[in-house]
Formats: sequence, C-alpha cells, structure tokens
Amino acid sequence: MVYGEQFTIDQDDIFVSSGQTTSSYTGPVPRNTRVGSVIDGGLDAFDFYGFWGFLNRGLSLERQVDTLTSDNVYRFVDTFTNTSESSISETIRFVGRLGSNSSEKIALNQAGIIVSFDDPDNNNIPQSDPVIAHIFGNNPFLSSMNANIADSFFDNRVDLVLNPGESITIMHMAFLARDLQNRVEDVNLAITQGLALQANPIFTGLSSAQINSIVNFDTIPEPHTYLFFILGGFLLLRCRQKIAKTL
Repeated sequence: MVYGEQFTIDQDDIFVSSGQTTSSYTGPVPRNTRVGSVIDGGLDAFDFYGFWGFLNRGLSLERQVDTLTSDNVYRFVDTFTNTSESSISETIRFVGRLGSNSSEKIALNQAGIIVSFDDPDNNNIPQSDPVIAHIFGNNPFLSSMNANIADSFFDNRVDLVLNPGESITIMHMAFLARDLQNRVEDVNLAITQGLALQANPIFTGLSSAQINSIVNFDTIPEPHTYLFFILGGFLLLRCRQKIAKTL
C-alpha cells in the first residue's frame, strides 16, 4: 500500500511506562493514563496519540495497540467493560495531540474519517510532519461519535452506555504519509488510503471474538456507507484542484 518514497512509521513508539516503549501493547490501561498511546510515530507526527479520557471508576479498559509497519498504520482496539453494579452512561474521549503545534489544516472531514496536515505557512501544502488519516468508523455507530481537530488535538468523543457486566470494543486507525519530495501527493495518498482503510479495515492479528465485538466498523460496510466513499472521492478531487491553484 505504501508508495516508493514513503517513510516507515516508527516501530517502537507505543508507550508502556516511563522510559519504556514497544511495537505493540496488549493489556489493561489504568484510568486516565497514556498506556498504549503512540508517543511520536516518526518525524513528529504526534506528541502522543491514542489516550482515552473517562471518569467513571466502574469502567475498565483493555486494549491491543499494533504497529502495522507494512501499511504505515497504528491500530487501537479498545474494550470497555462495566465492572460496576449500575448502568454507566458517559461520554468518553479518544485524544491525540498532533505534532503540528496549532497549525493543523483539514484536508478531508466526513463521517468516520478526518485527514489533516501541518500547515504553518497557511498555503495548503504540508510542511514537514506526516499527513495523517484518522479513521474511526464506517457504520451507524458513528452517530454516537463526535470527532474534530482543534488546536492540534484530535478529539473523538464517544457516547457510551453500558449495563453491568456489558462490554464494548472500539477501533481507531491512523495512517501516516510523508515524502518531502512530493507533499501534495502525501495529502492525496492519505485521503485515498484513509478511505480504503475505512472501507476495508485491517483486522489481521485480531481474534474472531475481537472482530465481532467491534461496534464502529463492519467487515463489509453497509450499503449507505458507500456514500461516504463516493463523497470522499469527490472531496479528493476538490482538494487536488485547490492545492494545484496554490502551486
């Protein structure tokens, strides 16, 4: 999937504890800690990415985070369980602080995917950081999500309702594109590959139980989700035309 001049995402950037990083993490995440988040991603893509914020002490979080280097993708598979004796209703947040220092520009923003890049010169051309496709769903569960980028933070707010003992699994992916010789093509690639990953998520390395429990991605998208991909193709064309005018 990655074209010739692309860089490769860092393999050992998943945070475990102070001074310890790894290429993958599977295990529990203490409440409001950055365990399993990506601390750089390569070439200052992130300051950190993949931190969950939630308040209810009755929620437990188990996660599997993988560095998929052949696809330039970081994948986060997170399972929340209500361990209390009461129902839980809370808006939880999947947060990533991007490396762009408040100069992030949006190239694509539609249901389930946002593509963004560092643009301190405000000329619609990425500077030095990788272009990022943030992919977070392809089915009706998106109605329970509210994702945006502001002040170089990716913030996906998820409305969560769990009965006692109930679990839910949510998946996010981040695709990175960077070729300093062709930054315009990086934007095009991130949009194209982001939409492809939204339509066909990478489930390699996950168990059938994990895949079946993921609520925000279907293995085969519902027919209405193809409207997202058609719209994305139209916006890609618009993006290319807009960038071409600045050159």
